[in-house]
Amino acid sequence: MDAEGPGADEVVEVEVSCPDTGVATAIARAMIAGRLAACANVGAPVLSLYRWQGRLVEEGEVMVRLKTRAALLAPLAAAIRAAHPYALPAILAWRLRATADYAAWVAAETGDAGPPPGDQKPATTPTRTSP
Repeated sequence: MDAEGPGADEVVEVEVSCPDTGVATAIARAMIAGRLAACANVGAPVLSLYRWQGRLVEEGEVMVRLKTRAALLAPLAAAIRAAHPYALPAILAWRLRATADYAAWVAAETGDAGPPPGDQKPATTPTRTSP
């Protein structure tokens, strides 16, 4: 894997726990539409256990994972907070080691100029893609 050094264009994955699929999908769509994230993956429901306001809570949640540039982490987190129903949403982020072409795609999709010429689609369209 050929990855460039850390910097503002470094790819970051952000994971957010949501109360349900509808909220997770709405957040994903809003972040992609606002060009704060290049793509998102909405996962299957999970059982979350945590202490909140002095009591143990067990409830179902859905995780959404978004890919973005390191330079957009703060505005992405602010937009997630504004759209999220939780008083304290769990917004976790970590750096990814990505191929140069994937990192360039993330940068292009989260930039102001719009998608790159030709939209970087492969010559043959696979039946399913998963960024």
